[in-house]
Amino acid sequence: MNHVRRLGFLCLLASVTAVCGCGDVEWNWDNSFWDRPTRVVKPSPRPQADGADHPGQPPSADNAVTQGPKSPARSDTGSGAGRTRPGDAGGASSDGAVPASAGRSARPFYNLYLVPADVAASDAPRNETRVRLDHASPQSCARILEMLYVPLGRSGSHEETYLIFEQREEFEKALQFATLLDVPPPGAEDSATNPGLDAWQHAVGEWYAIVEAGAVVDDGRVSAAEKEFAAIAIGSKFDPLQRWAAGVFAGRLAAGYRYDFEAARGHYATARNHVPPESVEEMTAFWWRADTFIQEGRTRDAREAYEDILDAYTHLFPRSHIVARSYAIMKKQKK
Repeated sequence: MNHVRRLGFLCLLASVTAVCGCGDVEWNWDNSFWDRPTRVVKPSPRPQADGADHPGQPPSADNAVTQGPKSPARSDTGSGAGRTRPGDAGGASSDGAVPASAGRSARPFYNLYLVPADVAASDAPRNETRVRLDHASPQSCARILEMLYVPLGRSGSHEETYLIFEQREEFEKALQFATLLDVPPPGAEDSATNPGLDAWQHAVGEWYAIVEAGAVVDDGRVSAAEKEFAAIAIGSKFDPLQRWAAGVFAGRLAAGYRYDFEAARGHYATARNHVPPESVEEMTAFWWRADTFIQEGRTRDAREAYEDILDAYTHLFPRSHIVARSYAIMKKQKK
């Protein structure tokens, strides 16, 4: 039976490559998620309700348990801790952006293209939304943007990169935030007109340098960038969304490069304090928190964290990749 599954998996990969065109797609899945393939990603849209159920995935909002929404708010210390409620808080240009009322809700997939500013309009993918970047590399921008709004996958090249979303809200929020990641070199803007602007630009620029260095890790640069983002997250010079993003970025640096998972959970908790409960942004912070337990091998805490995500967000964002992956991880752990 295993060889049949492997053969089906290889055929599916070949068909996805054919329909997506040039460039490898980097999926946010592990191999176990393909035990029973349930969907094929095709950039060409076809009519489908935004909340439609997917076989083998959690139920849509229509079929979800009808109870009041709740946010997963276990203390970041792990199992055994009491529940707390997350706190309330209140360059580039985009082409092809249309309001949700114009029919985006009928699309099964949403492709967000990141391209250099000098790309001609005639070269744009047909009927797709793109963000023109004046300063940042499209590929590097996509790699850190997907930490904030987790897509189904990423593909493209250095010159043109796109993220694939199924949940419309995540796609539209990623579209809006991408412009904040198109930063010029530190000091290129007049700091007198926007005090603190250079701090964001410098921190994001350092993040790009770390990402683009690949396997060559500069520990000093990583620690410095984490401290810069942490300072932005607890400061007051930037809007809440940037402070949330800074907290997430600080957590990713702490967990992904320094392997300090306790510090990472602290950063994610700070990030949650800047966004409303039951928002996409809050869900992202809880997603990365759960990931730290997986990296530490704390299976019980990880299971509880993913259960909380499913309880709180399945009915709100049924097509989110975070919800789908949480469901797949829980299913795998129950085997």
